[in-house]
Amino acid sequence: MRRTGNILLYPLSVIYGLITGFRNFLYNYGILTSTAFPIPIVCVGNITVGGTGKTPHTEYLVDLLRGHFRVATLSRGYKRETKDFRIASMSSTVREIGDEPMQIFRKFPDILVTVDRDRVNGVRRIIDTASETEVIILDDGYQHRSITPGLSILLSDYERPVMNDHMLPYGNLREDKSNMRRADIILITKCPRNLSPIQRRLIVKEIGKPAYQNLYFYSTFL
Repeated sequence: MRRTGNILLYPLSVIYGLITGFRNFLYNYGILTSTAFPIPIVCVGNITVGGTGKTPHTEYLVDLLRGHFRVATLSRGYKRETKDFRIASMSSTVREIGDEPMQIFRKFPDILVTVDRDRVNGVRRIIDTASETEVIILDDGYQHRSITPGLSILLSDYERPVMNDHMLPYGNLREDKSNMRRADIILITKCPRNLSPIQRRLIVKEIGKPAYQNLYFYSTFL
């Protein structure tokens, strides 16, 4: 269900939208540049605050890929007390790397789990310290346009339709809904199991996805 704040916050939402829109304009027209790396990078993220299932999807991709490739994950490490690049180990704590990276490491101790507030530096450190890495998954990296991903996956919560939402702080959007077009794949998450074909078509029409995007619906992981 869509959450909006006090209507008095709406002017702040307009200002926030102008700031994020200008930033995206600078990237879109090459005034600010993104760094491309010689290694596949998969970005998993959203344009809303709140849980859409980013970390579970990151874990799904890790499980899917780790039998075929040497996988690393890179997260900011939300709420950790450190700021620099860290590699998860058996001695790591939540204070050092954050709770979600810790969760990933405990489930998949055979892969490289890393955190860095500076995503570009994080990728460079992964390549420098673990040159055997074959694919990097960016957890919650959609707004980090300083990196050019090879594949961008955008998650949108069925219960909180992006197309009906507003910018922060009045609504939930981190950036304007038009920026969904940057994604290669859109996943509508937390759908009811009995979602009908007509309902799906209405959502696809409302989003107005371009031809190059794939859009999928899911209810739960099996």
